[in-house]
Amino acid sequence: VTDPTTQHRLFWLAMRLSQAYGFKARQEPASAEESHLQRRAVLETATQHLAGTPYAAVSYCALSRAASHAGDSYSARAFLAKCPAQPIDVELDGELRIALAAAYVAEKQPAGTRILELLEPGGELPLLTDPQNLLAMAYRIHAHEVVGNEKVSRDLVQAALRRYGFRRLYGCLDMEKIAPRAYGRLDARFWLVLGSAAIAVLVIVGGIVWFVVTRLL
Repeated sequence: VTDPTTQHRLFWLAMRLSQAYGFKARQEPASAEESHLQRRAVLETATQHLAGTPYAAVSYCALSRAASHAGDSYSARAFLAKCPAQPIDVELDGELRIALAAAYVAEKQPAGTRILELLEPGGELPLLTDPQNLLAMAYRIHAHEVVGNEKVSRDLVQAALRRYGFRRLYGCLDMEKIAPRAYGRLDARFWLVLGSAAIAVLVIVGGIVWFVVTRLL
């Protein structure tokens, strides 16, 4: 593919399909293996058609994260090896750092300090895109949990909630399967809110039924 517009469309479509298969793998554990294979196939096909373009390296980062999510840490590292070690592009640098953080988690190492070196190098990393910033905050929350900085982790959760809202942070931690303590608190909050909403609906419906019945009588 040589046309820049077509390259962009192919890249965008591959990323969206990848996310969809990743979400399906989390929501349907029985078909998770198949979904992970489909996710990988989409991304590998994209890299073949985008070879030699700036999109190829970002696609390899996505492949690495997909492998990490599937528990395949060897492939995650192999895909990262195809990316520039020190990219000058800010967006690619962010993708590479997040993919490497995901690889650390997949390797099941107590790598909290390494993740913080990637995503808090002397201060908060100025990543380029909004989704990258959300992912970076999620992995920072996880890393501070791992190293025992519970207060910092909680403060980051509050900052992420203010910036991105409950739904996006909750979904991000669920997708990446990181920060179990923070996710557990958010999960409890989710079910509490859902339960309260259900009770409120029952009360309203009950009130409407009572009103209708009393009117008819």
